[in-house]
Amino acid sequence: MKRNSSSNYVGTPGNKQYIPTSEMSNRQSLKENNMICVDMDYEEDYEYITNIIAAEKRSPKNEDSNLITSTNQTWLSLSEYLQRYGEFPLPDWMSAMILNDLAQALIQLHTNQLSHLAINLDNIHFLQENCARPMICLLINRANLRKINGDELIESRSEDIHQLGLILHKLLTGKPAKMDENGNLLDTAGPFKINQDGLQLVRKMLAKKFNESAYYLKAHRFVEKSLALKTPRFLKLF
Repeated sequence: MKRNSSSNYVGTPGNKQYIPTSEMSNRQSLKENNMICVDMDYEEDYEYITNIIAAEKRSPKNEDSNLITSTNQTWLSLSEYLQRYGEFPLPDWMSAMILNDLAQALIQLHTNQLSHLAINLDNIHFLQENCARPMICLLINRANLRKINGDELIESRSEDIHQLGLILHKLLTGKPAKMDENGNLLDTAGPFKINQDGLQLVRKMLAKKFNESAYYLKAHRFVEKSLALKTPRFLKLF
């Protein structure tokens, strides 16, 4: 009987039998062990994220939270609101209010080592409460939340803030942001006067090397100055 070492078969031609080598057995064992480790990591992350959601989501016991897991108590998404409003800049105070609330939502997530990674107009909602100053909330679920590892902290946090920067640009200008091939924000020409403090903040949020936390957004002069203005009562115009 002749062994064919390259194919891991033994036997005569036409009557070969597969014999696993020790090397292949070791590889298979290593692969299975890695799969077990991945499954264990997934289960640990799932449990961790589930616990954080339960603790941080808006509820009767946590009425100051800007995180929601359901749209049952919401009025409109930001996407629906802007579709009705049209392609016009929002008032500065309203843009600042939305940014302030969403920055608070990110603080809730980032301080618990979670990133959202799906911040878009459809996941941002006005609550139904009829008040002068509506609360803006960020919709969260298990599908988009990710646990942040230590070495991914700045990168994951920056991705959330980058997505929020795209939202802020839309609020300030009425238009989606356009980037050049190097990732730099292109100027948006239009007939409306754009708040330069807000636009400067957008550029920082969209910069590749932006590494500030969401606290920076809440403390920015655009937010502080705009929220300090005497503003008209918020009306549900639609």
